[in-house]
Formats: sequence, C-alpha cells, structure tokens
Amino acid sequence: AALLAERRATRNDSVFAENGRWQVGGRTITDVSAMQWASLEEVIRESSNIGIVKFSSRFQNGELYRYLRDFGFGTPTGVEYPSESSGRLRHPRNWSRLSPASLAIGYEIAVTPLQLAAAYAALANGGILMEPYLLREVRDANGNAVVRQEPRPLRRVLPEWAAGEMTELLASVVSEGTASRAAVDNFAVAGKTGTSRRTGPDGRYLSG
Repeated sequence: AALLAERRATRNDSVFAENGRWQVGGRTITDVSAMQWASLEEVIRESSNIGIVKFSSRFQNGELYRYLRDFGFGTPTGVEYPSESSGRLRHPRNWSRLSPASLAIGYEIAVTPLQLAAAYAALANGGILMEPYLLREVRDANGNAVVRQEPRPLRRVLPEWAAGEMTELLASVVSEGTASRAAVDNFAVAGKTGTSRRTGPDGRYLSG
C-alpha cells in the first residue's frame, strides 16, 4: 500500500523473484511458488516473500516504520475494553540490517486481531483509519437509545486512490491467487493469505 501511495512502484512494475530462493544478508528467503520476473500485482497475488522484500527495499527505515504506525501497529487502538495489548513494533533505532526484510513479510512484528481488522478497514474506508468500538448503541427497556457510538476517523493513512487500487489487488488474491478458497459466489472479496508464528519466553519464534 505504501509503495502505491508514495509512487515507489506501480502494480505493473517488476522485480526478479529468484526462482523461489534468495540469499540476502546471510539469510535465505523462500517462496512457496517459484517465480522469475513478477509484477507487484503478481507478487501480492502469489504471496511472494522475495518479491515484496525487494520492493520494500525502495523505502528508508523511517518511511516503512511510519506507514506501519499509521496503520495502527505497535500502539493500542483505544477500544473501550479493560485491557488491550499494543502489539510489538520496534523503533528503527533498534532494528538490525535484516529487520526491513523481516517486516516486509510479517516478522519482527506482533499484532492483535483487532489491529489487523482495523488496518484492513482503513483500506475499505478509502484510506482512513477508524476508531474501533465494540457496542454501537445501548437501549433502555423501552427501546430508546441512551448511548450511541458514531464512527470516528482517526487519521488518513493512504490517499483514496491508493486504497482503492490496493483493494483491487487484494480482490485479485481471492479471485485468482493464493486465497481462492475465501471466494464466495454473490460478491467480491478482498483479502490476503498469511502465516503467523508464536514466540516463546525468550522472544524467539517457536518451531512449528
């Protein structure tokens, strides 16, 4: 999304996806589906780790961090609930040289389901991050609303055109790409396949 918004890439720009296996900084990055030259649209549609790492290298660390924070990662959403985790997103001063590549494919970051839902909602709302809430309204015994929550925008994360284009790319993931099992008959679905891993007490990823 940031690549589109900052015009660092168009959906048709291509990188070489190294036939599914690439060594960078002493680390091997792999893809489930081996690809050669792939456009940004194909990288997203086929979930190419190598492709998105190469595309994300067009950003400085501070720029990448700003977009992650703007989408709501690393900070509580402010939802009215007794306890909420902020997730984990380290400041660039604490990154290693491998951190930008790790973040591009979802490592070195921890997010809550609510943060992830809010980030997707920002795309659906034309690039505006909204404040999440759990109850729309509270009614008295006569059915009259005594408390009513109104949608409240927090900030613009993306230009509307970039959010629209990103939504089209995510729709192609479902209609033609790795998330085809999420498709339904009656309306278009936008989404993205992903993987997650748990961390142990020492902060390292657990095997399996």
